[in-house]
Amino acid sequence: AEIFLQVLRVTKWRANAHAFMKQAQNPSAADEPRKPSIETLRGIYESSRVIGISTKDPVVNLIKIAWDEAMQWKALADSAIKEIKEARDCNNPRFYSIQSRVNDLIRSGKSLPIPPHDEIVILREYSVPYCLCREITDENSILIECEKCQEWYHFECVGLKTPKPQKSSTGELPLPDDFSFTCPICCIGLGKEYERLNKIPERCIQTYYAIKNDALPILEPLFGADIFKKKILRMYNSAAYQYVFSNGLATHEQASSTAENRKLLQKLQQVKKNHAPSADHRIQDPHLANGG
Repeated sequence: AEIFLQVLRVTKWRANAHAFMKQAQNPSAADEPRKPSIETLRGIYESSRVIGISTKDPVVNLIKIAWDEAMQWKALADSAIKEIKEARDCNNPRFYSIQSRVNDLIRSGKSLPIPPHDEIVILREYSVPYCLCREITDENSILIECEKCQEWYHFECVGLKTPKPQKSSTGELPLPDDFSFTCPICCIGLGKEYERLNKIPERCIQTYYAIKNDALPILEPLFGADIFKKKILRMYNSAAYQYVFSNGLATHEQASSTAENRKLLQKLQQVKKNHAPSADHRIQDPHLANGG
């Protein structure tokens, strides 16, 4: 009877392992909530040991190899996240260099035998600068989403009082039911002044005027009225834009590190010779200016 039960356990494990590998290598939109993570991979490998399947078993060996490769990749990803947190924002010349490495890591992560989808998403999120402060965000950041462009902003960076950290039972921040937020950039597109403009911190207001006075005249002719739906802030923060219009904050290699950047870079280079920015786009960081 025990032998029969063991055969059933092994058969069930193999079926689960094969389903996991198939889902991991060929995920569909319907699989999105169940895409595998490194933890899922670890659980499957450890369950084979609990059942008592030999490490020489070809399926166990395949899972073990995938686990080892995933952990090596995760070590590199964790190191990149640490560095990008230290660089903090895309006004730091180191930012785009690290971001370029992150893009390479994302590509290599996707090519693993069993891609760690959850960790790739986390890595991508950490490498994207948000808000007018042009900084990365993390799990401790409290952000508000613009209802027009779906870009995220720190409350204080758009002149709002940051709500208390505790969340309601629904997981939402304690904001009034009738509260709505349209970001300063979308207000430009709507032809109205952002009502809290005088409460925006100095560093962020510089970004606002750089986008309004310099970036928009460049980007709007390229993308038309839809520019405000195409996350103009992301374009302004991109390595492609900063390489072409911001005196070397990014290198050509960094500016062409992704297909999206390459397309934008090509368009920006075409218009640069016909456009003279009204001011230096870079936001002066006193720490960088003093060599800190």
